[in-house]
Amino acid sequence: MTSAMCFVLVAGEVSGDRLGAGLIESLRRTYPQAQFVGIGGPAMAKVGFQAWFDIRELAVMGLLEVLRHLPRLWRLKRHVIERTMQVKPVAYIGIDAPDFNLRIAHVLKQRGLKTVHYVSPSIWAWRPQRVHKIAQALDLMLSILPFEPPLYQQQDLTCTFVGHPLADSIPLQCQREVARAALQLNSTPYYIACLPGSRASEVRFLAPVFLQALAQLSLQIPHLVVLAPFVHAQQQTQFLQLHRKLAPQLKLQTYLGHSLDVMQASDQVLLASGTATLEAMLCHKPMVVAYKVNPVSYQIAKRMMLIDKFSLPNLLSEGKIEVPELIQHACTVENMVAHLLEQKNKNLKVFNAACTSIHQQLRKNANQVAAEAITDLIGV
Repeated sequence: MTSAMCFVLVAGEVSGDRLGAGLIESLRRTYPQAQFVGIGGPAMAKVGFQAWFDIRELAVMGLLEVLRHLPRLWRLKRHVIERTMQVKPVAYIGIDAPDFNLRIAHVLKQRGLKTVHYVSPSIWAWRPQRVHKIAQALDLMLSILPFEPPLYQQQDLTCTFVGHPLADSIPLQCQREVARAALQLNSTPYYIACLPGSRASEVRFLAPVFLQALAQLSLQIPHLVVLAPFVHAQQQTQFLQLHRKLAPQLKLQTYLGHSLDVMQASDQVLLASGTATLEAMLCHKPMVVAYKVNPVSYQIAKRMMLIDKFSLPNLLSEGKIEVPELIQHACTVENMVAHLLEQKNKNLKVFNAACTSIHQQLRKNANQVAAEAITDLIGV
């Protein structure tokens, strides 16, 4: 191995940035002189990743929203392909963002490069026919969900279930008091964590209804305090402006970062669908999941869906628990308040047992397992 060894990684959003950082650290144990370049965020930068472009270039939500950004995304795709061919990496590793990464991987594989994708697209949920093109684009799929590898067997694509790094890092028992001490919270209030998403468009669609629901809930829970963590200062400011406009009476504390501490410290969680639902489940937190996009985007996506449940806790528990899901028209103030109140008074014994079982299933030392699968692929 020489200092010229290079890996290109392209992460699509905050959760991908975290996955990329852990993967880089594990790969570096085997390849201490390797370079890691591409598209990533602050977590990857902290472990020595050199970004060609900012990760927010790929943070686009919804079908219509993607259409508006297509010319820019096509230019970005061309730049990534050109620069990847210049550095000739031992592997191209796309992390989530499948519509962007798999198109690039297909071109690069045809040009003789090894291609890897970390986090399987949701072919079990919608557009299952994608599996054929995915297999043509990749040498290796790294899956975070245990039921995904069999979906690729008939396509002769190696798919390795690696578990999830969050399951490795989050303790099996909730650390509520430790988290409250870290955030300097006292034990008197009833805390609800509010996570309207990491993208500006998610905050725009979800924050108003979240804030109004929590304000109404505070009339029935007078000692309610809302804790809202954000990845970007821009989204934090956006949320605070909406708070002043729509629910100034609501007791609110916001944070830049600290999402895990906020979830651990809270009694319940109200959040956007996505990786954060897995984090909340691993913290054993009862939650209400919501999602809302442009109405036209929703109608298009709805016609492609194969499943009627979309949050990771519901998918992984196989019916053992039932997390409320409020999507599009069901994403209303009244529904949120009703579900949060009902959940507050529920016995959580069955819920906690299911969370522990799933947590143990996903605890596989994901970063190391993923790195080993890539090492086996490149054979260096």
